[in-house]
Amino acid sequence: RGMKMYVQEIVKVVFEQYGLTGTVSPLAGDADYNFRLWQKDGFSYLVKICKPNVSQEVLDFQVALLVHMNKAVLPFQLPSIVRTNEGEAYFEWRYGTEIYLLRVHTWVEGRLLSEVHPRTRDLLRQWGSVCGHLSKHLASFEQGPLRFILLQMINGLWVPIFGIYMNR
Repeated sequence: RGMKMYVQEIVKVVFEQYGLTGTVSPLAGDADYNFRLWQKDGFSYLVKICKPNVSQEVLDFQVALLVHMNKAVLPFQLPSIVRTNEGEAYFEWRYGTEIYLLRVHTWVEGRLLSEVHPRTRDLLRQWGSVCGHLSKHLASFEQGPLRFILLQMINGLWVPIFGIYMNR
């Protein structure tokens, strides 16, 4: 069961918690329910909702990783955490009998590498450069036992779901 039926509720809770308004459209996602929030001024946000039973430890890891990566000077843009009205990186959203962890990121325009065709030599060089920059900065990230996940990402085992964005 997806979150498509909850679009109006998502618009409402994002306004209540973040003060953001707009139109929400569902996006593909593996681990989370993902939505793009389109504002009238053309600015967009990424709304990410963890599936029920995702531990706060996992989400804290993701937030810490994104905050760490945003400290790097990189030749490409990364999404950043948008804080709630209370200054939190995410919040618990109780909907029906379920509890979801909801967060908002800035929007980064681009396409998933898996959707780019053809994959030219130039594109693959760019992708290698992006992976190199990410790996270099990820090497200084320390965050408890979930570092195993990070090492898998660095070693390329999660490339299909890691979703490197390319500006093409």
